[in-house]
Amino acid sequence: MLDAAAAALPWLTPPTETGGPFPADGSNQNGAGGLANVLDKPAVFRTDMTTDLDGSNRVTGIPLALRIKVGHGGDRSPFAGAAVYVWHCDVDGHYSAYSGGMNGGDYAARSYLRAVGVTDADGTVRFMSVLPGRYQGRASHIYLAVFSDRSLAKGLLTSQFAFDDAEVDALYASNPAYAASLRNATPNRRDNVLADGVDNQLLDVHGTSTVDAAINILVG
Repeated sequence: MLDAAAAALPWLTPPTETGGPFPADGSNQNGAGGLANVLDKPAVFRTDMTTDLDGSNRVTGIPLALRIKVGHGGDRSPFAGAAVYVWHCDVDGHYSAYSGGMNGGDYAARSYLRAVGVTDADGTVRFMSVLPGRYQGRASHIYLAVFSDRSLAKGLLTSQFAFDDAEVDALYASNPAYAASLRNATPNRRDNVLADGVDNQLLDVHGTSTVDAAINILVG
């Protein structure tokens, strides 16, 4: 279903956005006296991002199959070999790899819901995750960073993917685990990052008990 739907999706050019306060890319502290960095660990290259990097502590939520196709901005040809780093919060709005009040607790030793994938010959990368929760002040979103190759030495884009407000609210309403997310009803138009428009960041979403999300993006 994901591949069939993807064939009809338009190419989008996401704007550069902040990576937020919890990127775990070596750029800031983890709140527990160390550096937050999962990108220096080989295990971060994975498809299933629902556990910590060692495979423990699987998170729960509505299963999310995420498919990202990356193309070259000039001619829209497939960008094979690009590395795509994806991260987002859990059902309760917490991010792994960080501790502190802003993150709602101590998760510095955790590494769930973070993964890097390398695009195939068609420019496509896939991840298995869970639908992210929604916390106060932010609309539902997923972060991504695209690098030229798996060395992660040259960043090409940092941005955020968005969900349609009505679609994600219906998903939250279908599962009691997302009750807090449903109450934290910040729509895209009132989000402090996405309020300028999500036309080039909107995921194409299908499904209920299991969610397929896809997007085609141009970089470079």
